[in-house]
Amino acid sequence: MIKSKFPDLTPGQIANRLVKTAVLPDAEKGLSLPDEKYGYGIIQPLAALKDNIPVGSKYGPLTVPESLKEKSAAPALDASDDEQGKADQKALIIWAVVGVATLTVIGLAILLIVKRSRRRRNSEGGPAGPSGPVAYPQYGQQPHTQQNPYQQPVSPQPHNPYQQQPTPPHSQWPPQQ
Repeated sequence: MIKSKFPDLTPGQIANRLVKTAVLPDAEKGLSLPDEKYGYGIIQPLAALKDNIPVGSKYGPLTVPESLKEKSAAPALDASDDEQGKADQKALIIWAVVGVATLTVIGLAILLIVKRSRRRRNSEGGPAGPSGPVAYPQYGQQPHTQQNPYQQPVSPQPHNPYQQQPTPPHSQWPPQQ
């Protein structure tokens, strides 16, 4: 709530507003703050929002060592929004490049695996077996069938007038009787 009302305050300055408006219970008045049991007191958010309180140190109510105060060039604390935006944009670009490279490597690995399995299947004879590919007859030719010497001869069927006639060659279309 305080950050939304005072957007320019640092976290330490927000803590300073909370500490300055904190109160001790009536029975405990006169304690030196911060107290072991109560700290700086009970916070009052409404008072922290409404009261006119000086901004104070960017580090808040706590004492800061001199060595830390002299380090004002800390990039993480003093980075502007523009610098942070540029850093975020660089990080996004780096992650995008890493993602594209990873997808490329995975795609190449899958491609190699598929090609190897096809090559292995073809060298082992593939779907036709080790004898090689099956030759299919051309259109209009009769397939070559081996004769079985033990097969009984087939007697020709008597002519059936209701049997479907074979389709005529392409040169005779429509069929002529």
